[in-house]
Amino acid sequence: KWMEETVWVNPKVVSSSDSLSVEEEGCLSFPDMQGLVERPKWIKVEGLNLKGKVLKKKFTGFEARVFQHEY
Repeated sequence: KWMEETVWVNPKVVSSSDSLSVEEEGCLSFPDMQGLVERPKWIKVEGLNLKGKVLKKKFTGFEARVFQHEY
């Protein structure tokens, strides 16, 4: 299941940690721009899959950072 693809429809961050981390981030849309970004260390997300089934997941660490960046 490593690298398994999941499509999220209308995801919502329903809770997040009070504890924050600061990391440098960049964006493919702005390739020459990077900066320090403060984000919660974990988030809980709810949404639907393509068949309308409810999805719930807690993202932590790097995975949480990536989800928040793309959200």
